[in-house]
Amino acid sequence: MNFNQINKKTIIVFVLLFLYLVACDSSIEIEGDLKRIYSVGCILNNQDSIQTIFLSKSYNSSNTVDTLIEEPQIRVWYKDSVVFFKKALHAGGYKYIAKFDVLPDTKYELEIITPDNKKITAKTYSPPSLKIIPDSYDYIIPMNDEDKNFKDEIVFKWESAENNYFLYYPLAIIRYKLLNDNTDKVYKLVLPQEIRKVDNKEFEVYTTPQYSTIYKSNIKVLLRTLKKLYDENNFKDIKLLSYNFLLINYDQHLSNYFNSTYIFKDSYSVSLEYIDYGNVNNAKGVFSTAFAFNKFLLFSKKYFADLGFEIN
Repeated sequence: MNFNQINKKTIIVFVLLFLYLVACDSSIEIEGDLKRIYSVGCILNNQDSIQTIFLSKSYNSSNTVDTLIEEPQIRVWYKDSVVFFKKALHAGGYKYIAKFDVLPDTKYELEIITPDNKKITAKTYSPPSLKIIPDSYDYIIPMNDEDKNFKDEIVFKWESAENNYFLYYPLAIIRYKLLNDNTDKVYKLVLPQEIRKVDNKEFEVYTTPQYSTIYKSNIKVLLRTLKKLYDENNFKDIKLLSYNFLLINYDQHLSNYFNSTYIFKDSYSVSLEYIDYGNVNNAKGVFSTAFAFNKFLLFSKKYFADLGFEIN
């Protein structure tokens, strides 16, 4: 799984799916003339300095979603700052963007004034800081070039400054370069967490958001993925840079929505009843944050080079 498939695109798809669901909510019954129903989707995240808000409108008794809203006034307050969003073209409609960095353990307040003078508000708190354990060494196992007496498990744990019930999304990523690529581009590949065998066939199993504060994998999964990567690139065209453990912490609103939508439903179920887990006033939707924490580990030259992998 390529890292780019789960990073920015995942957040955008997640927000757009939410907007589609709330816009098509048939549980609203309003008598009389058509009434505008606004939908807001926003996940502030610290992996990008450009923050994005999606705003759409639909009408009761209509499943048509309009994302061409010309001149809404959108701003976000945090600490002693206020930022204004401007429109940008996106997939036949508009999205609204602003440049600022998202901070941990911070309150963010949203205000939208629509063209018909409707005031939409929301607030959220970004997750607090985390400590990823272990933090005492710089190498993916073995811990140093001389130590080959290690367990097969790759384990990461984390501690939060507060006891919360937020979801965590752990990802293990290989960072590498292609030697025949003159652009000096750094490629990223998400590792499966485990390999399962079913009827003598192997299946890669990837992580999903979880409440647990521990991540476990196996060195065999890492070695199998590295061999597959090298085989696909003529073996000598790869240079390993680092092993990146990425932990994404969802805030309470995003955790509630993901929990209700994905964890307790299988992929083939469609609910006819929509429960609004959003936190937006005077509209439907979610205004939330996702904060990422990174730990970079080097590959032990002696161990991995002995297996035939080229290490930076």
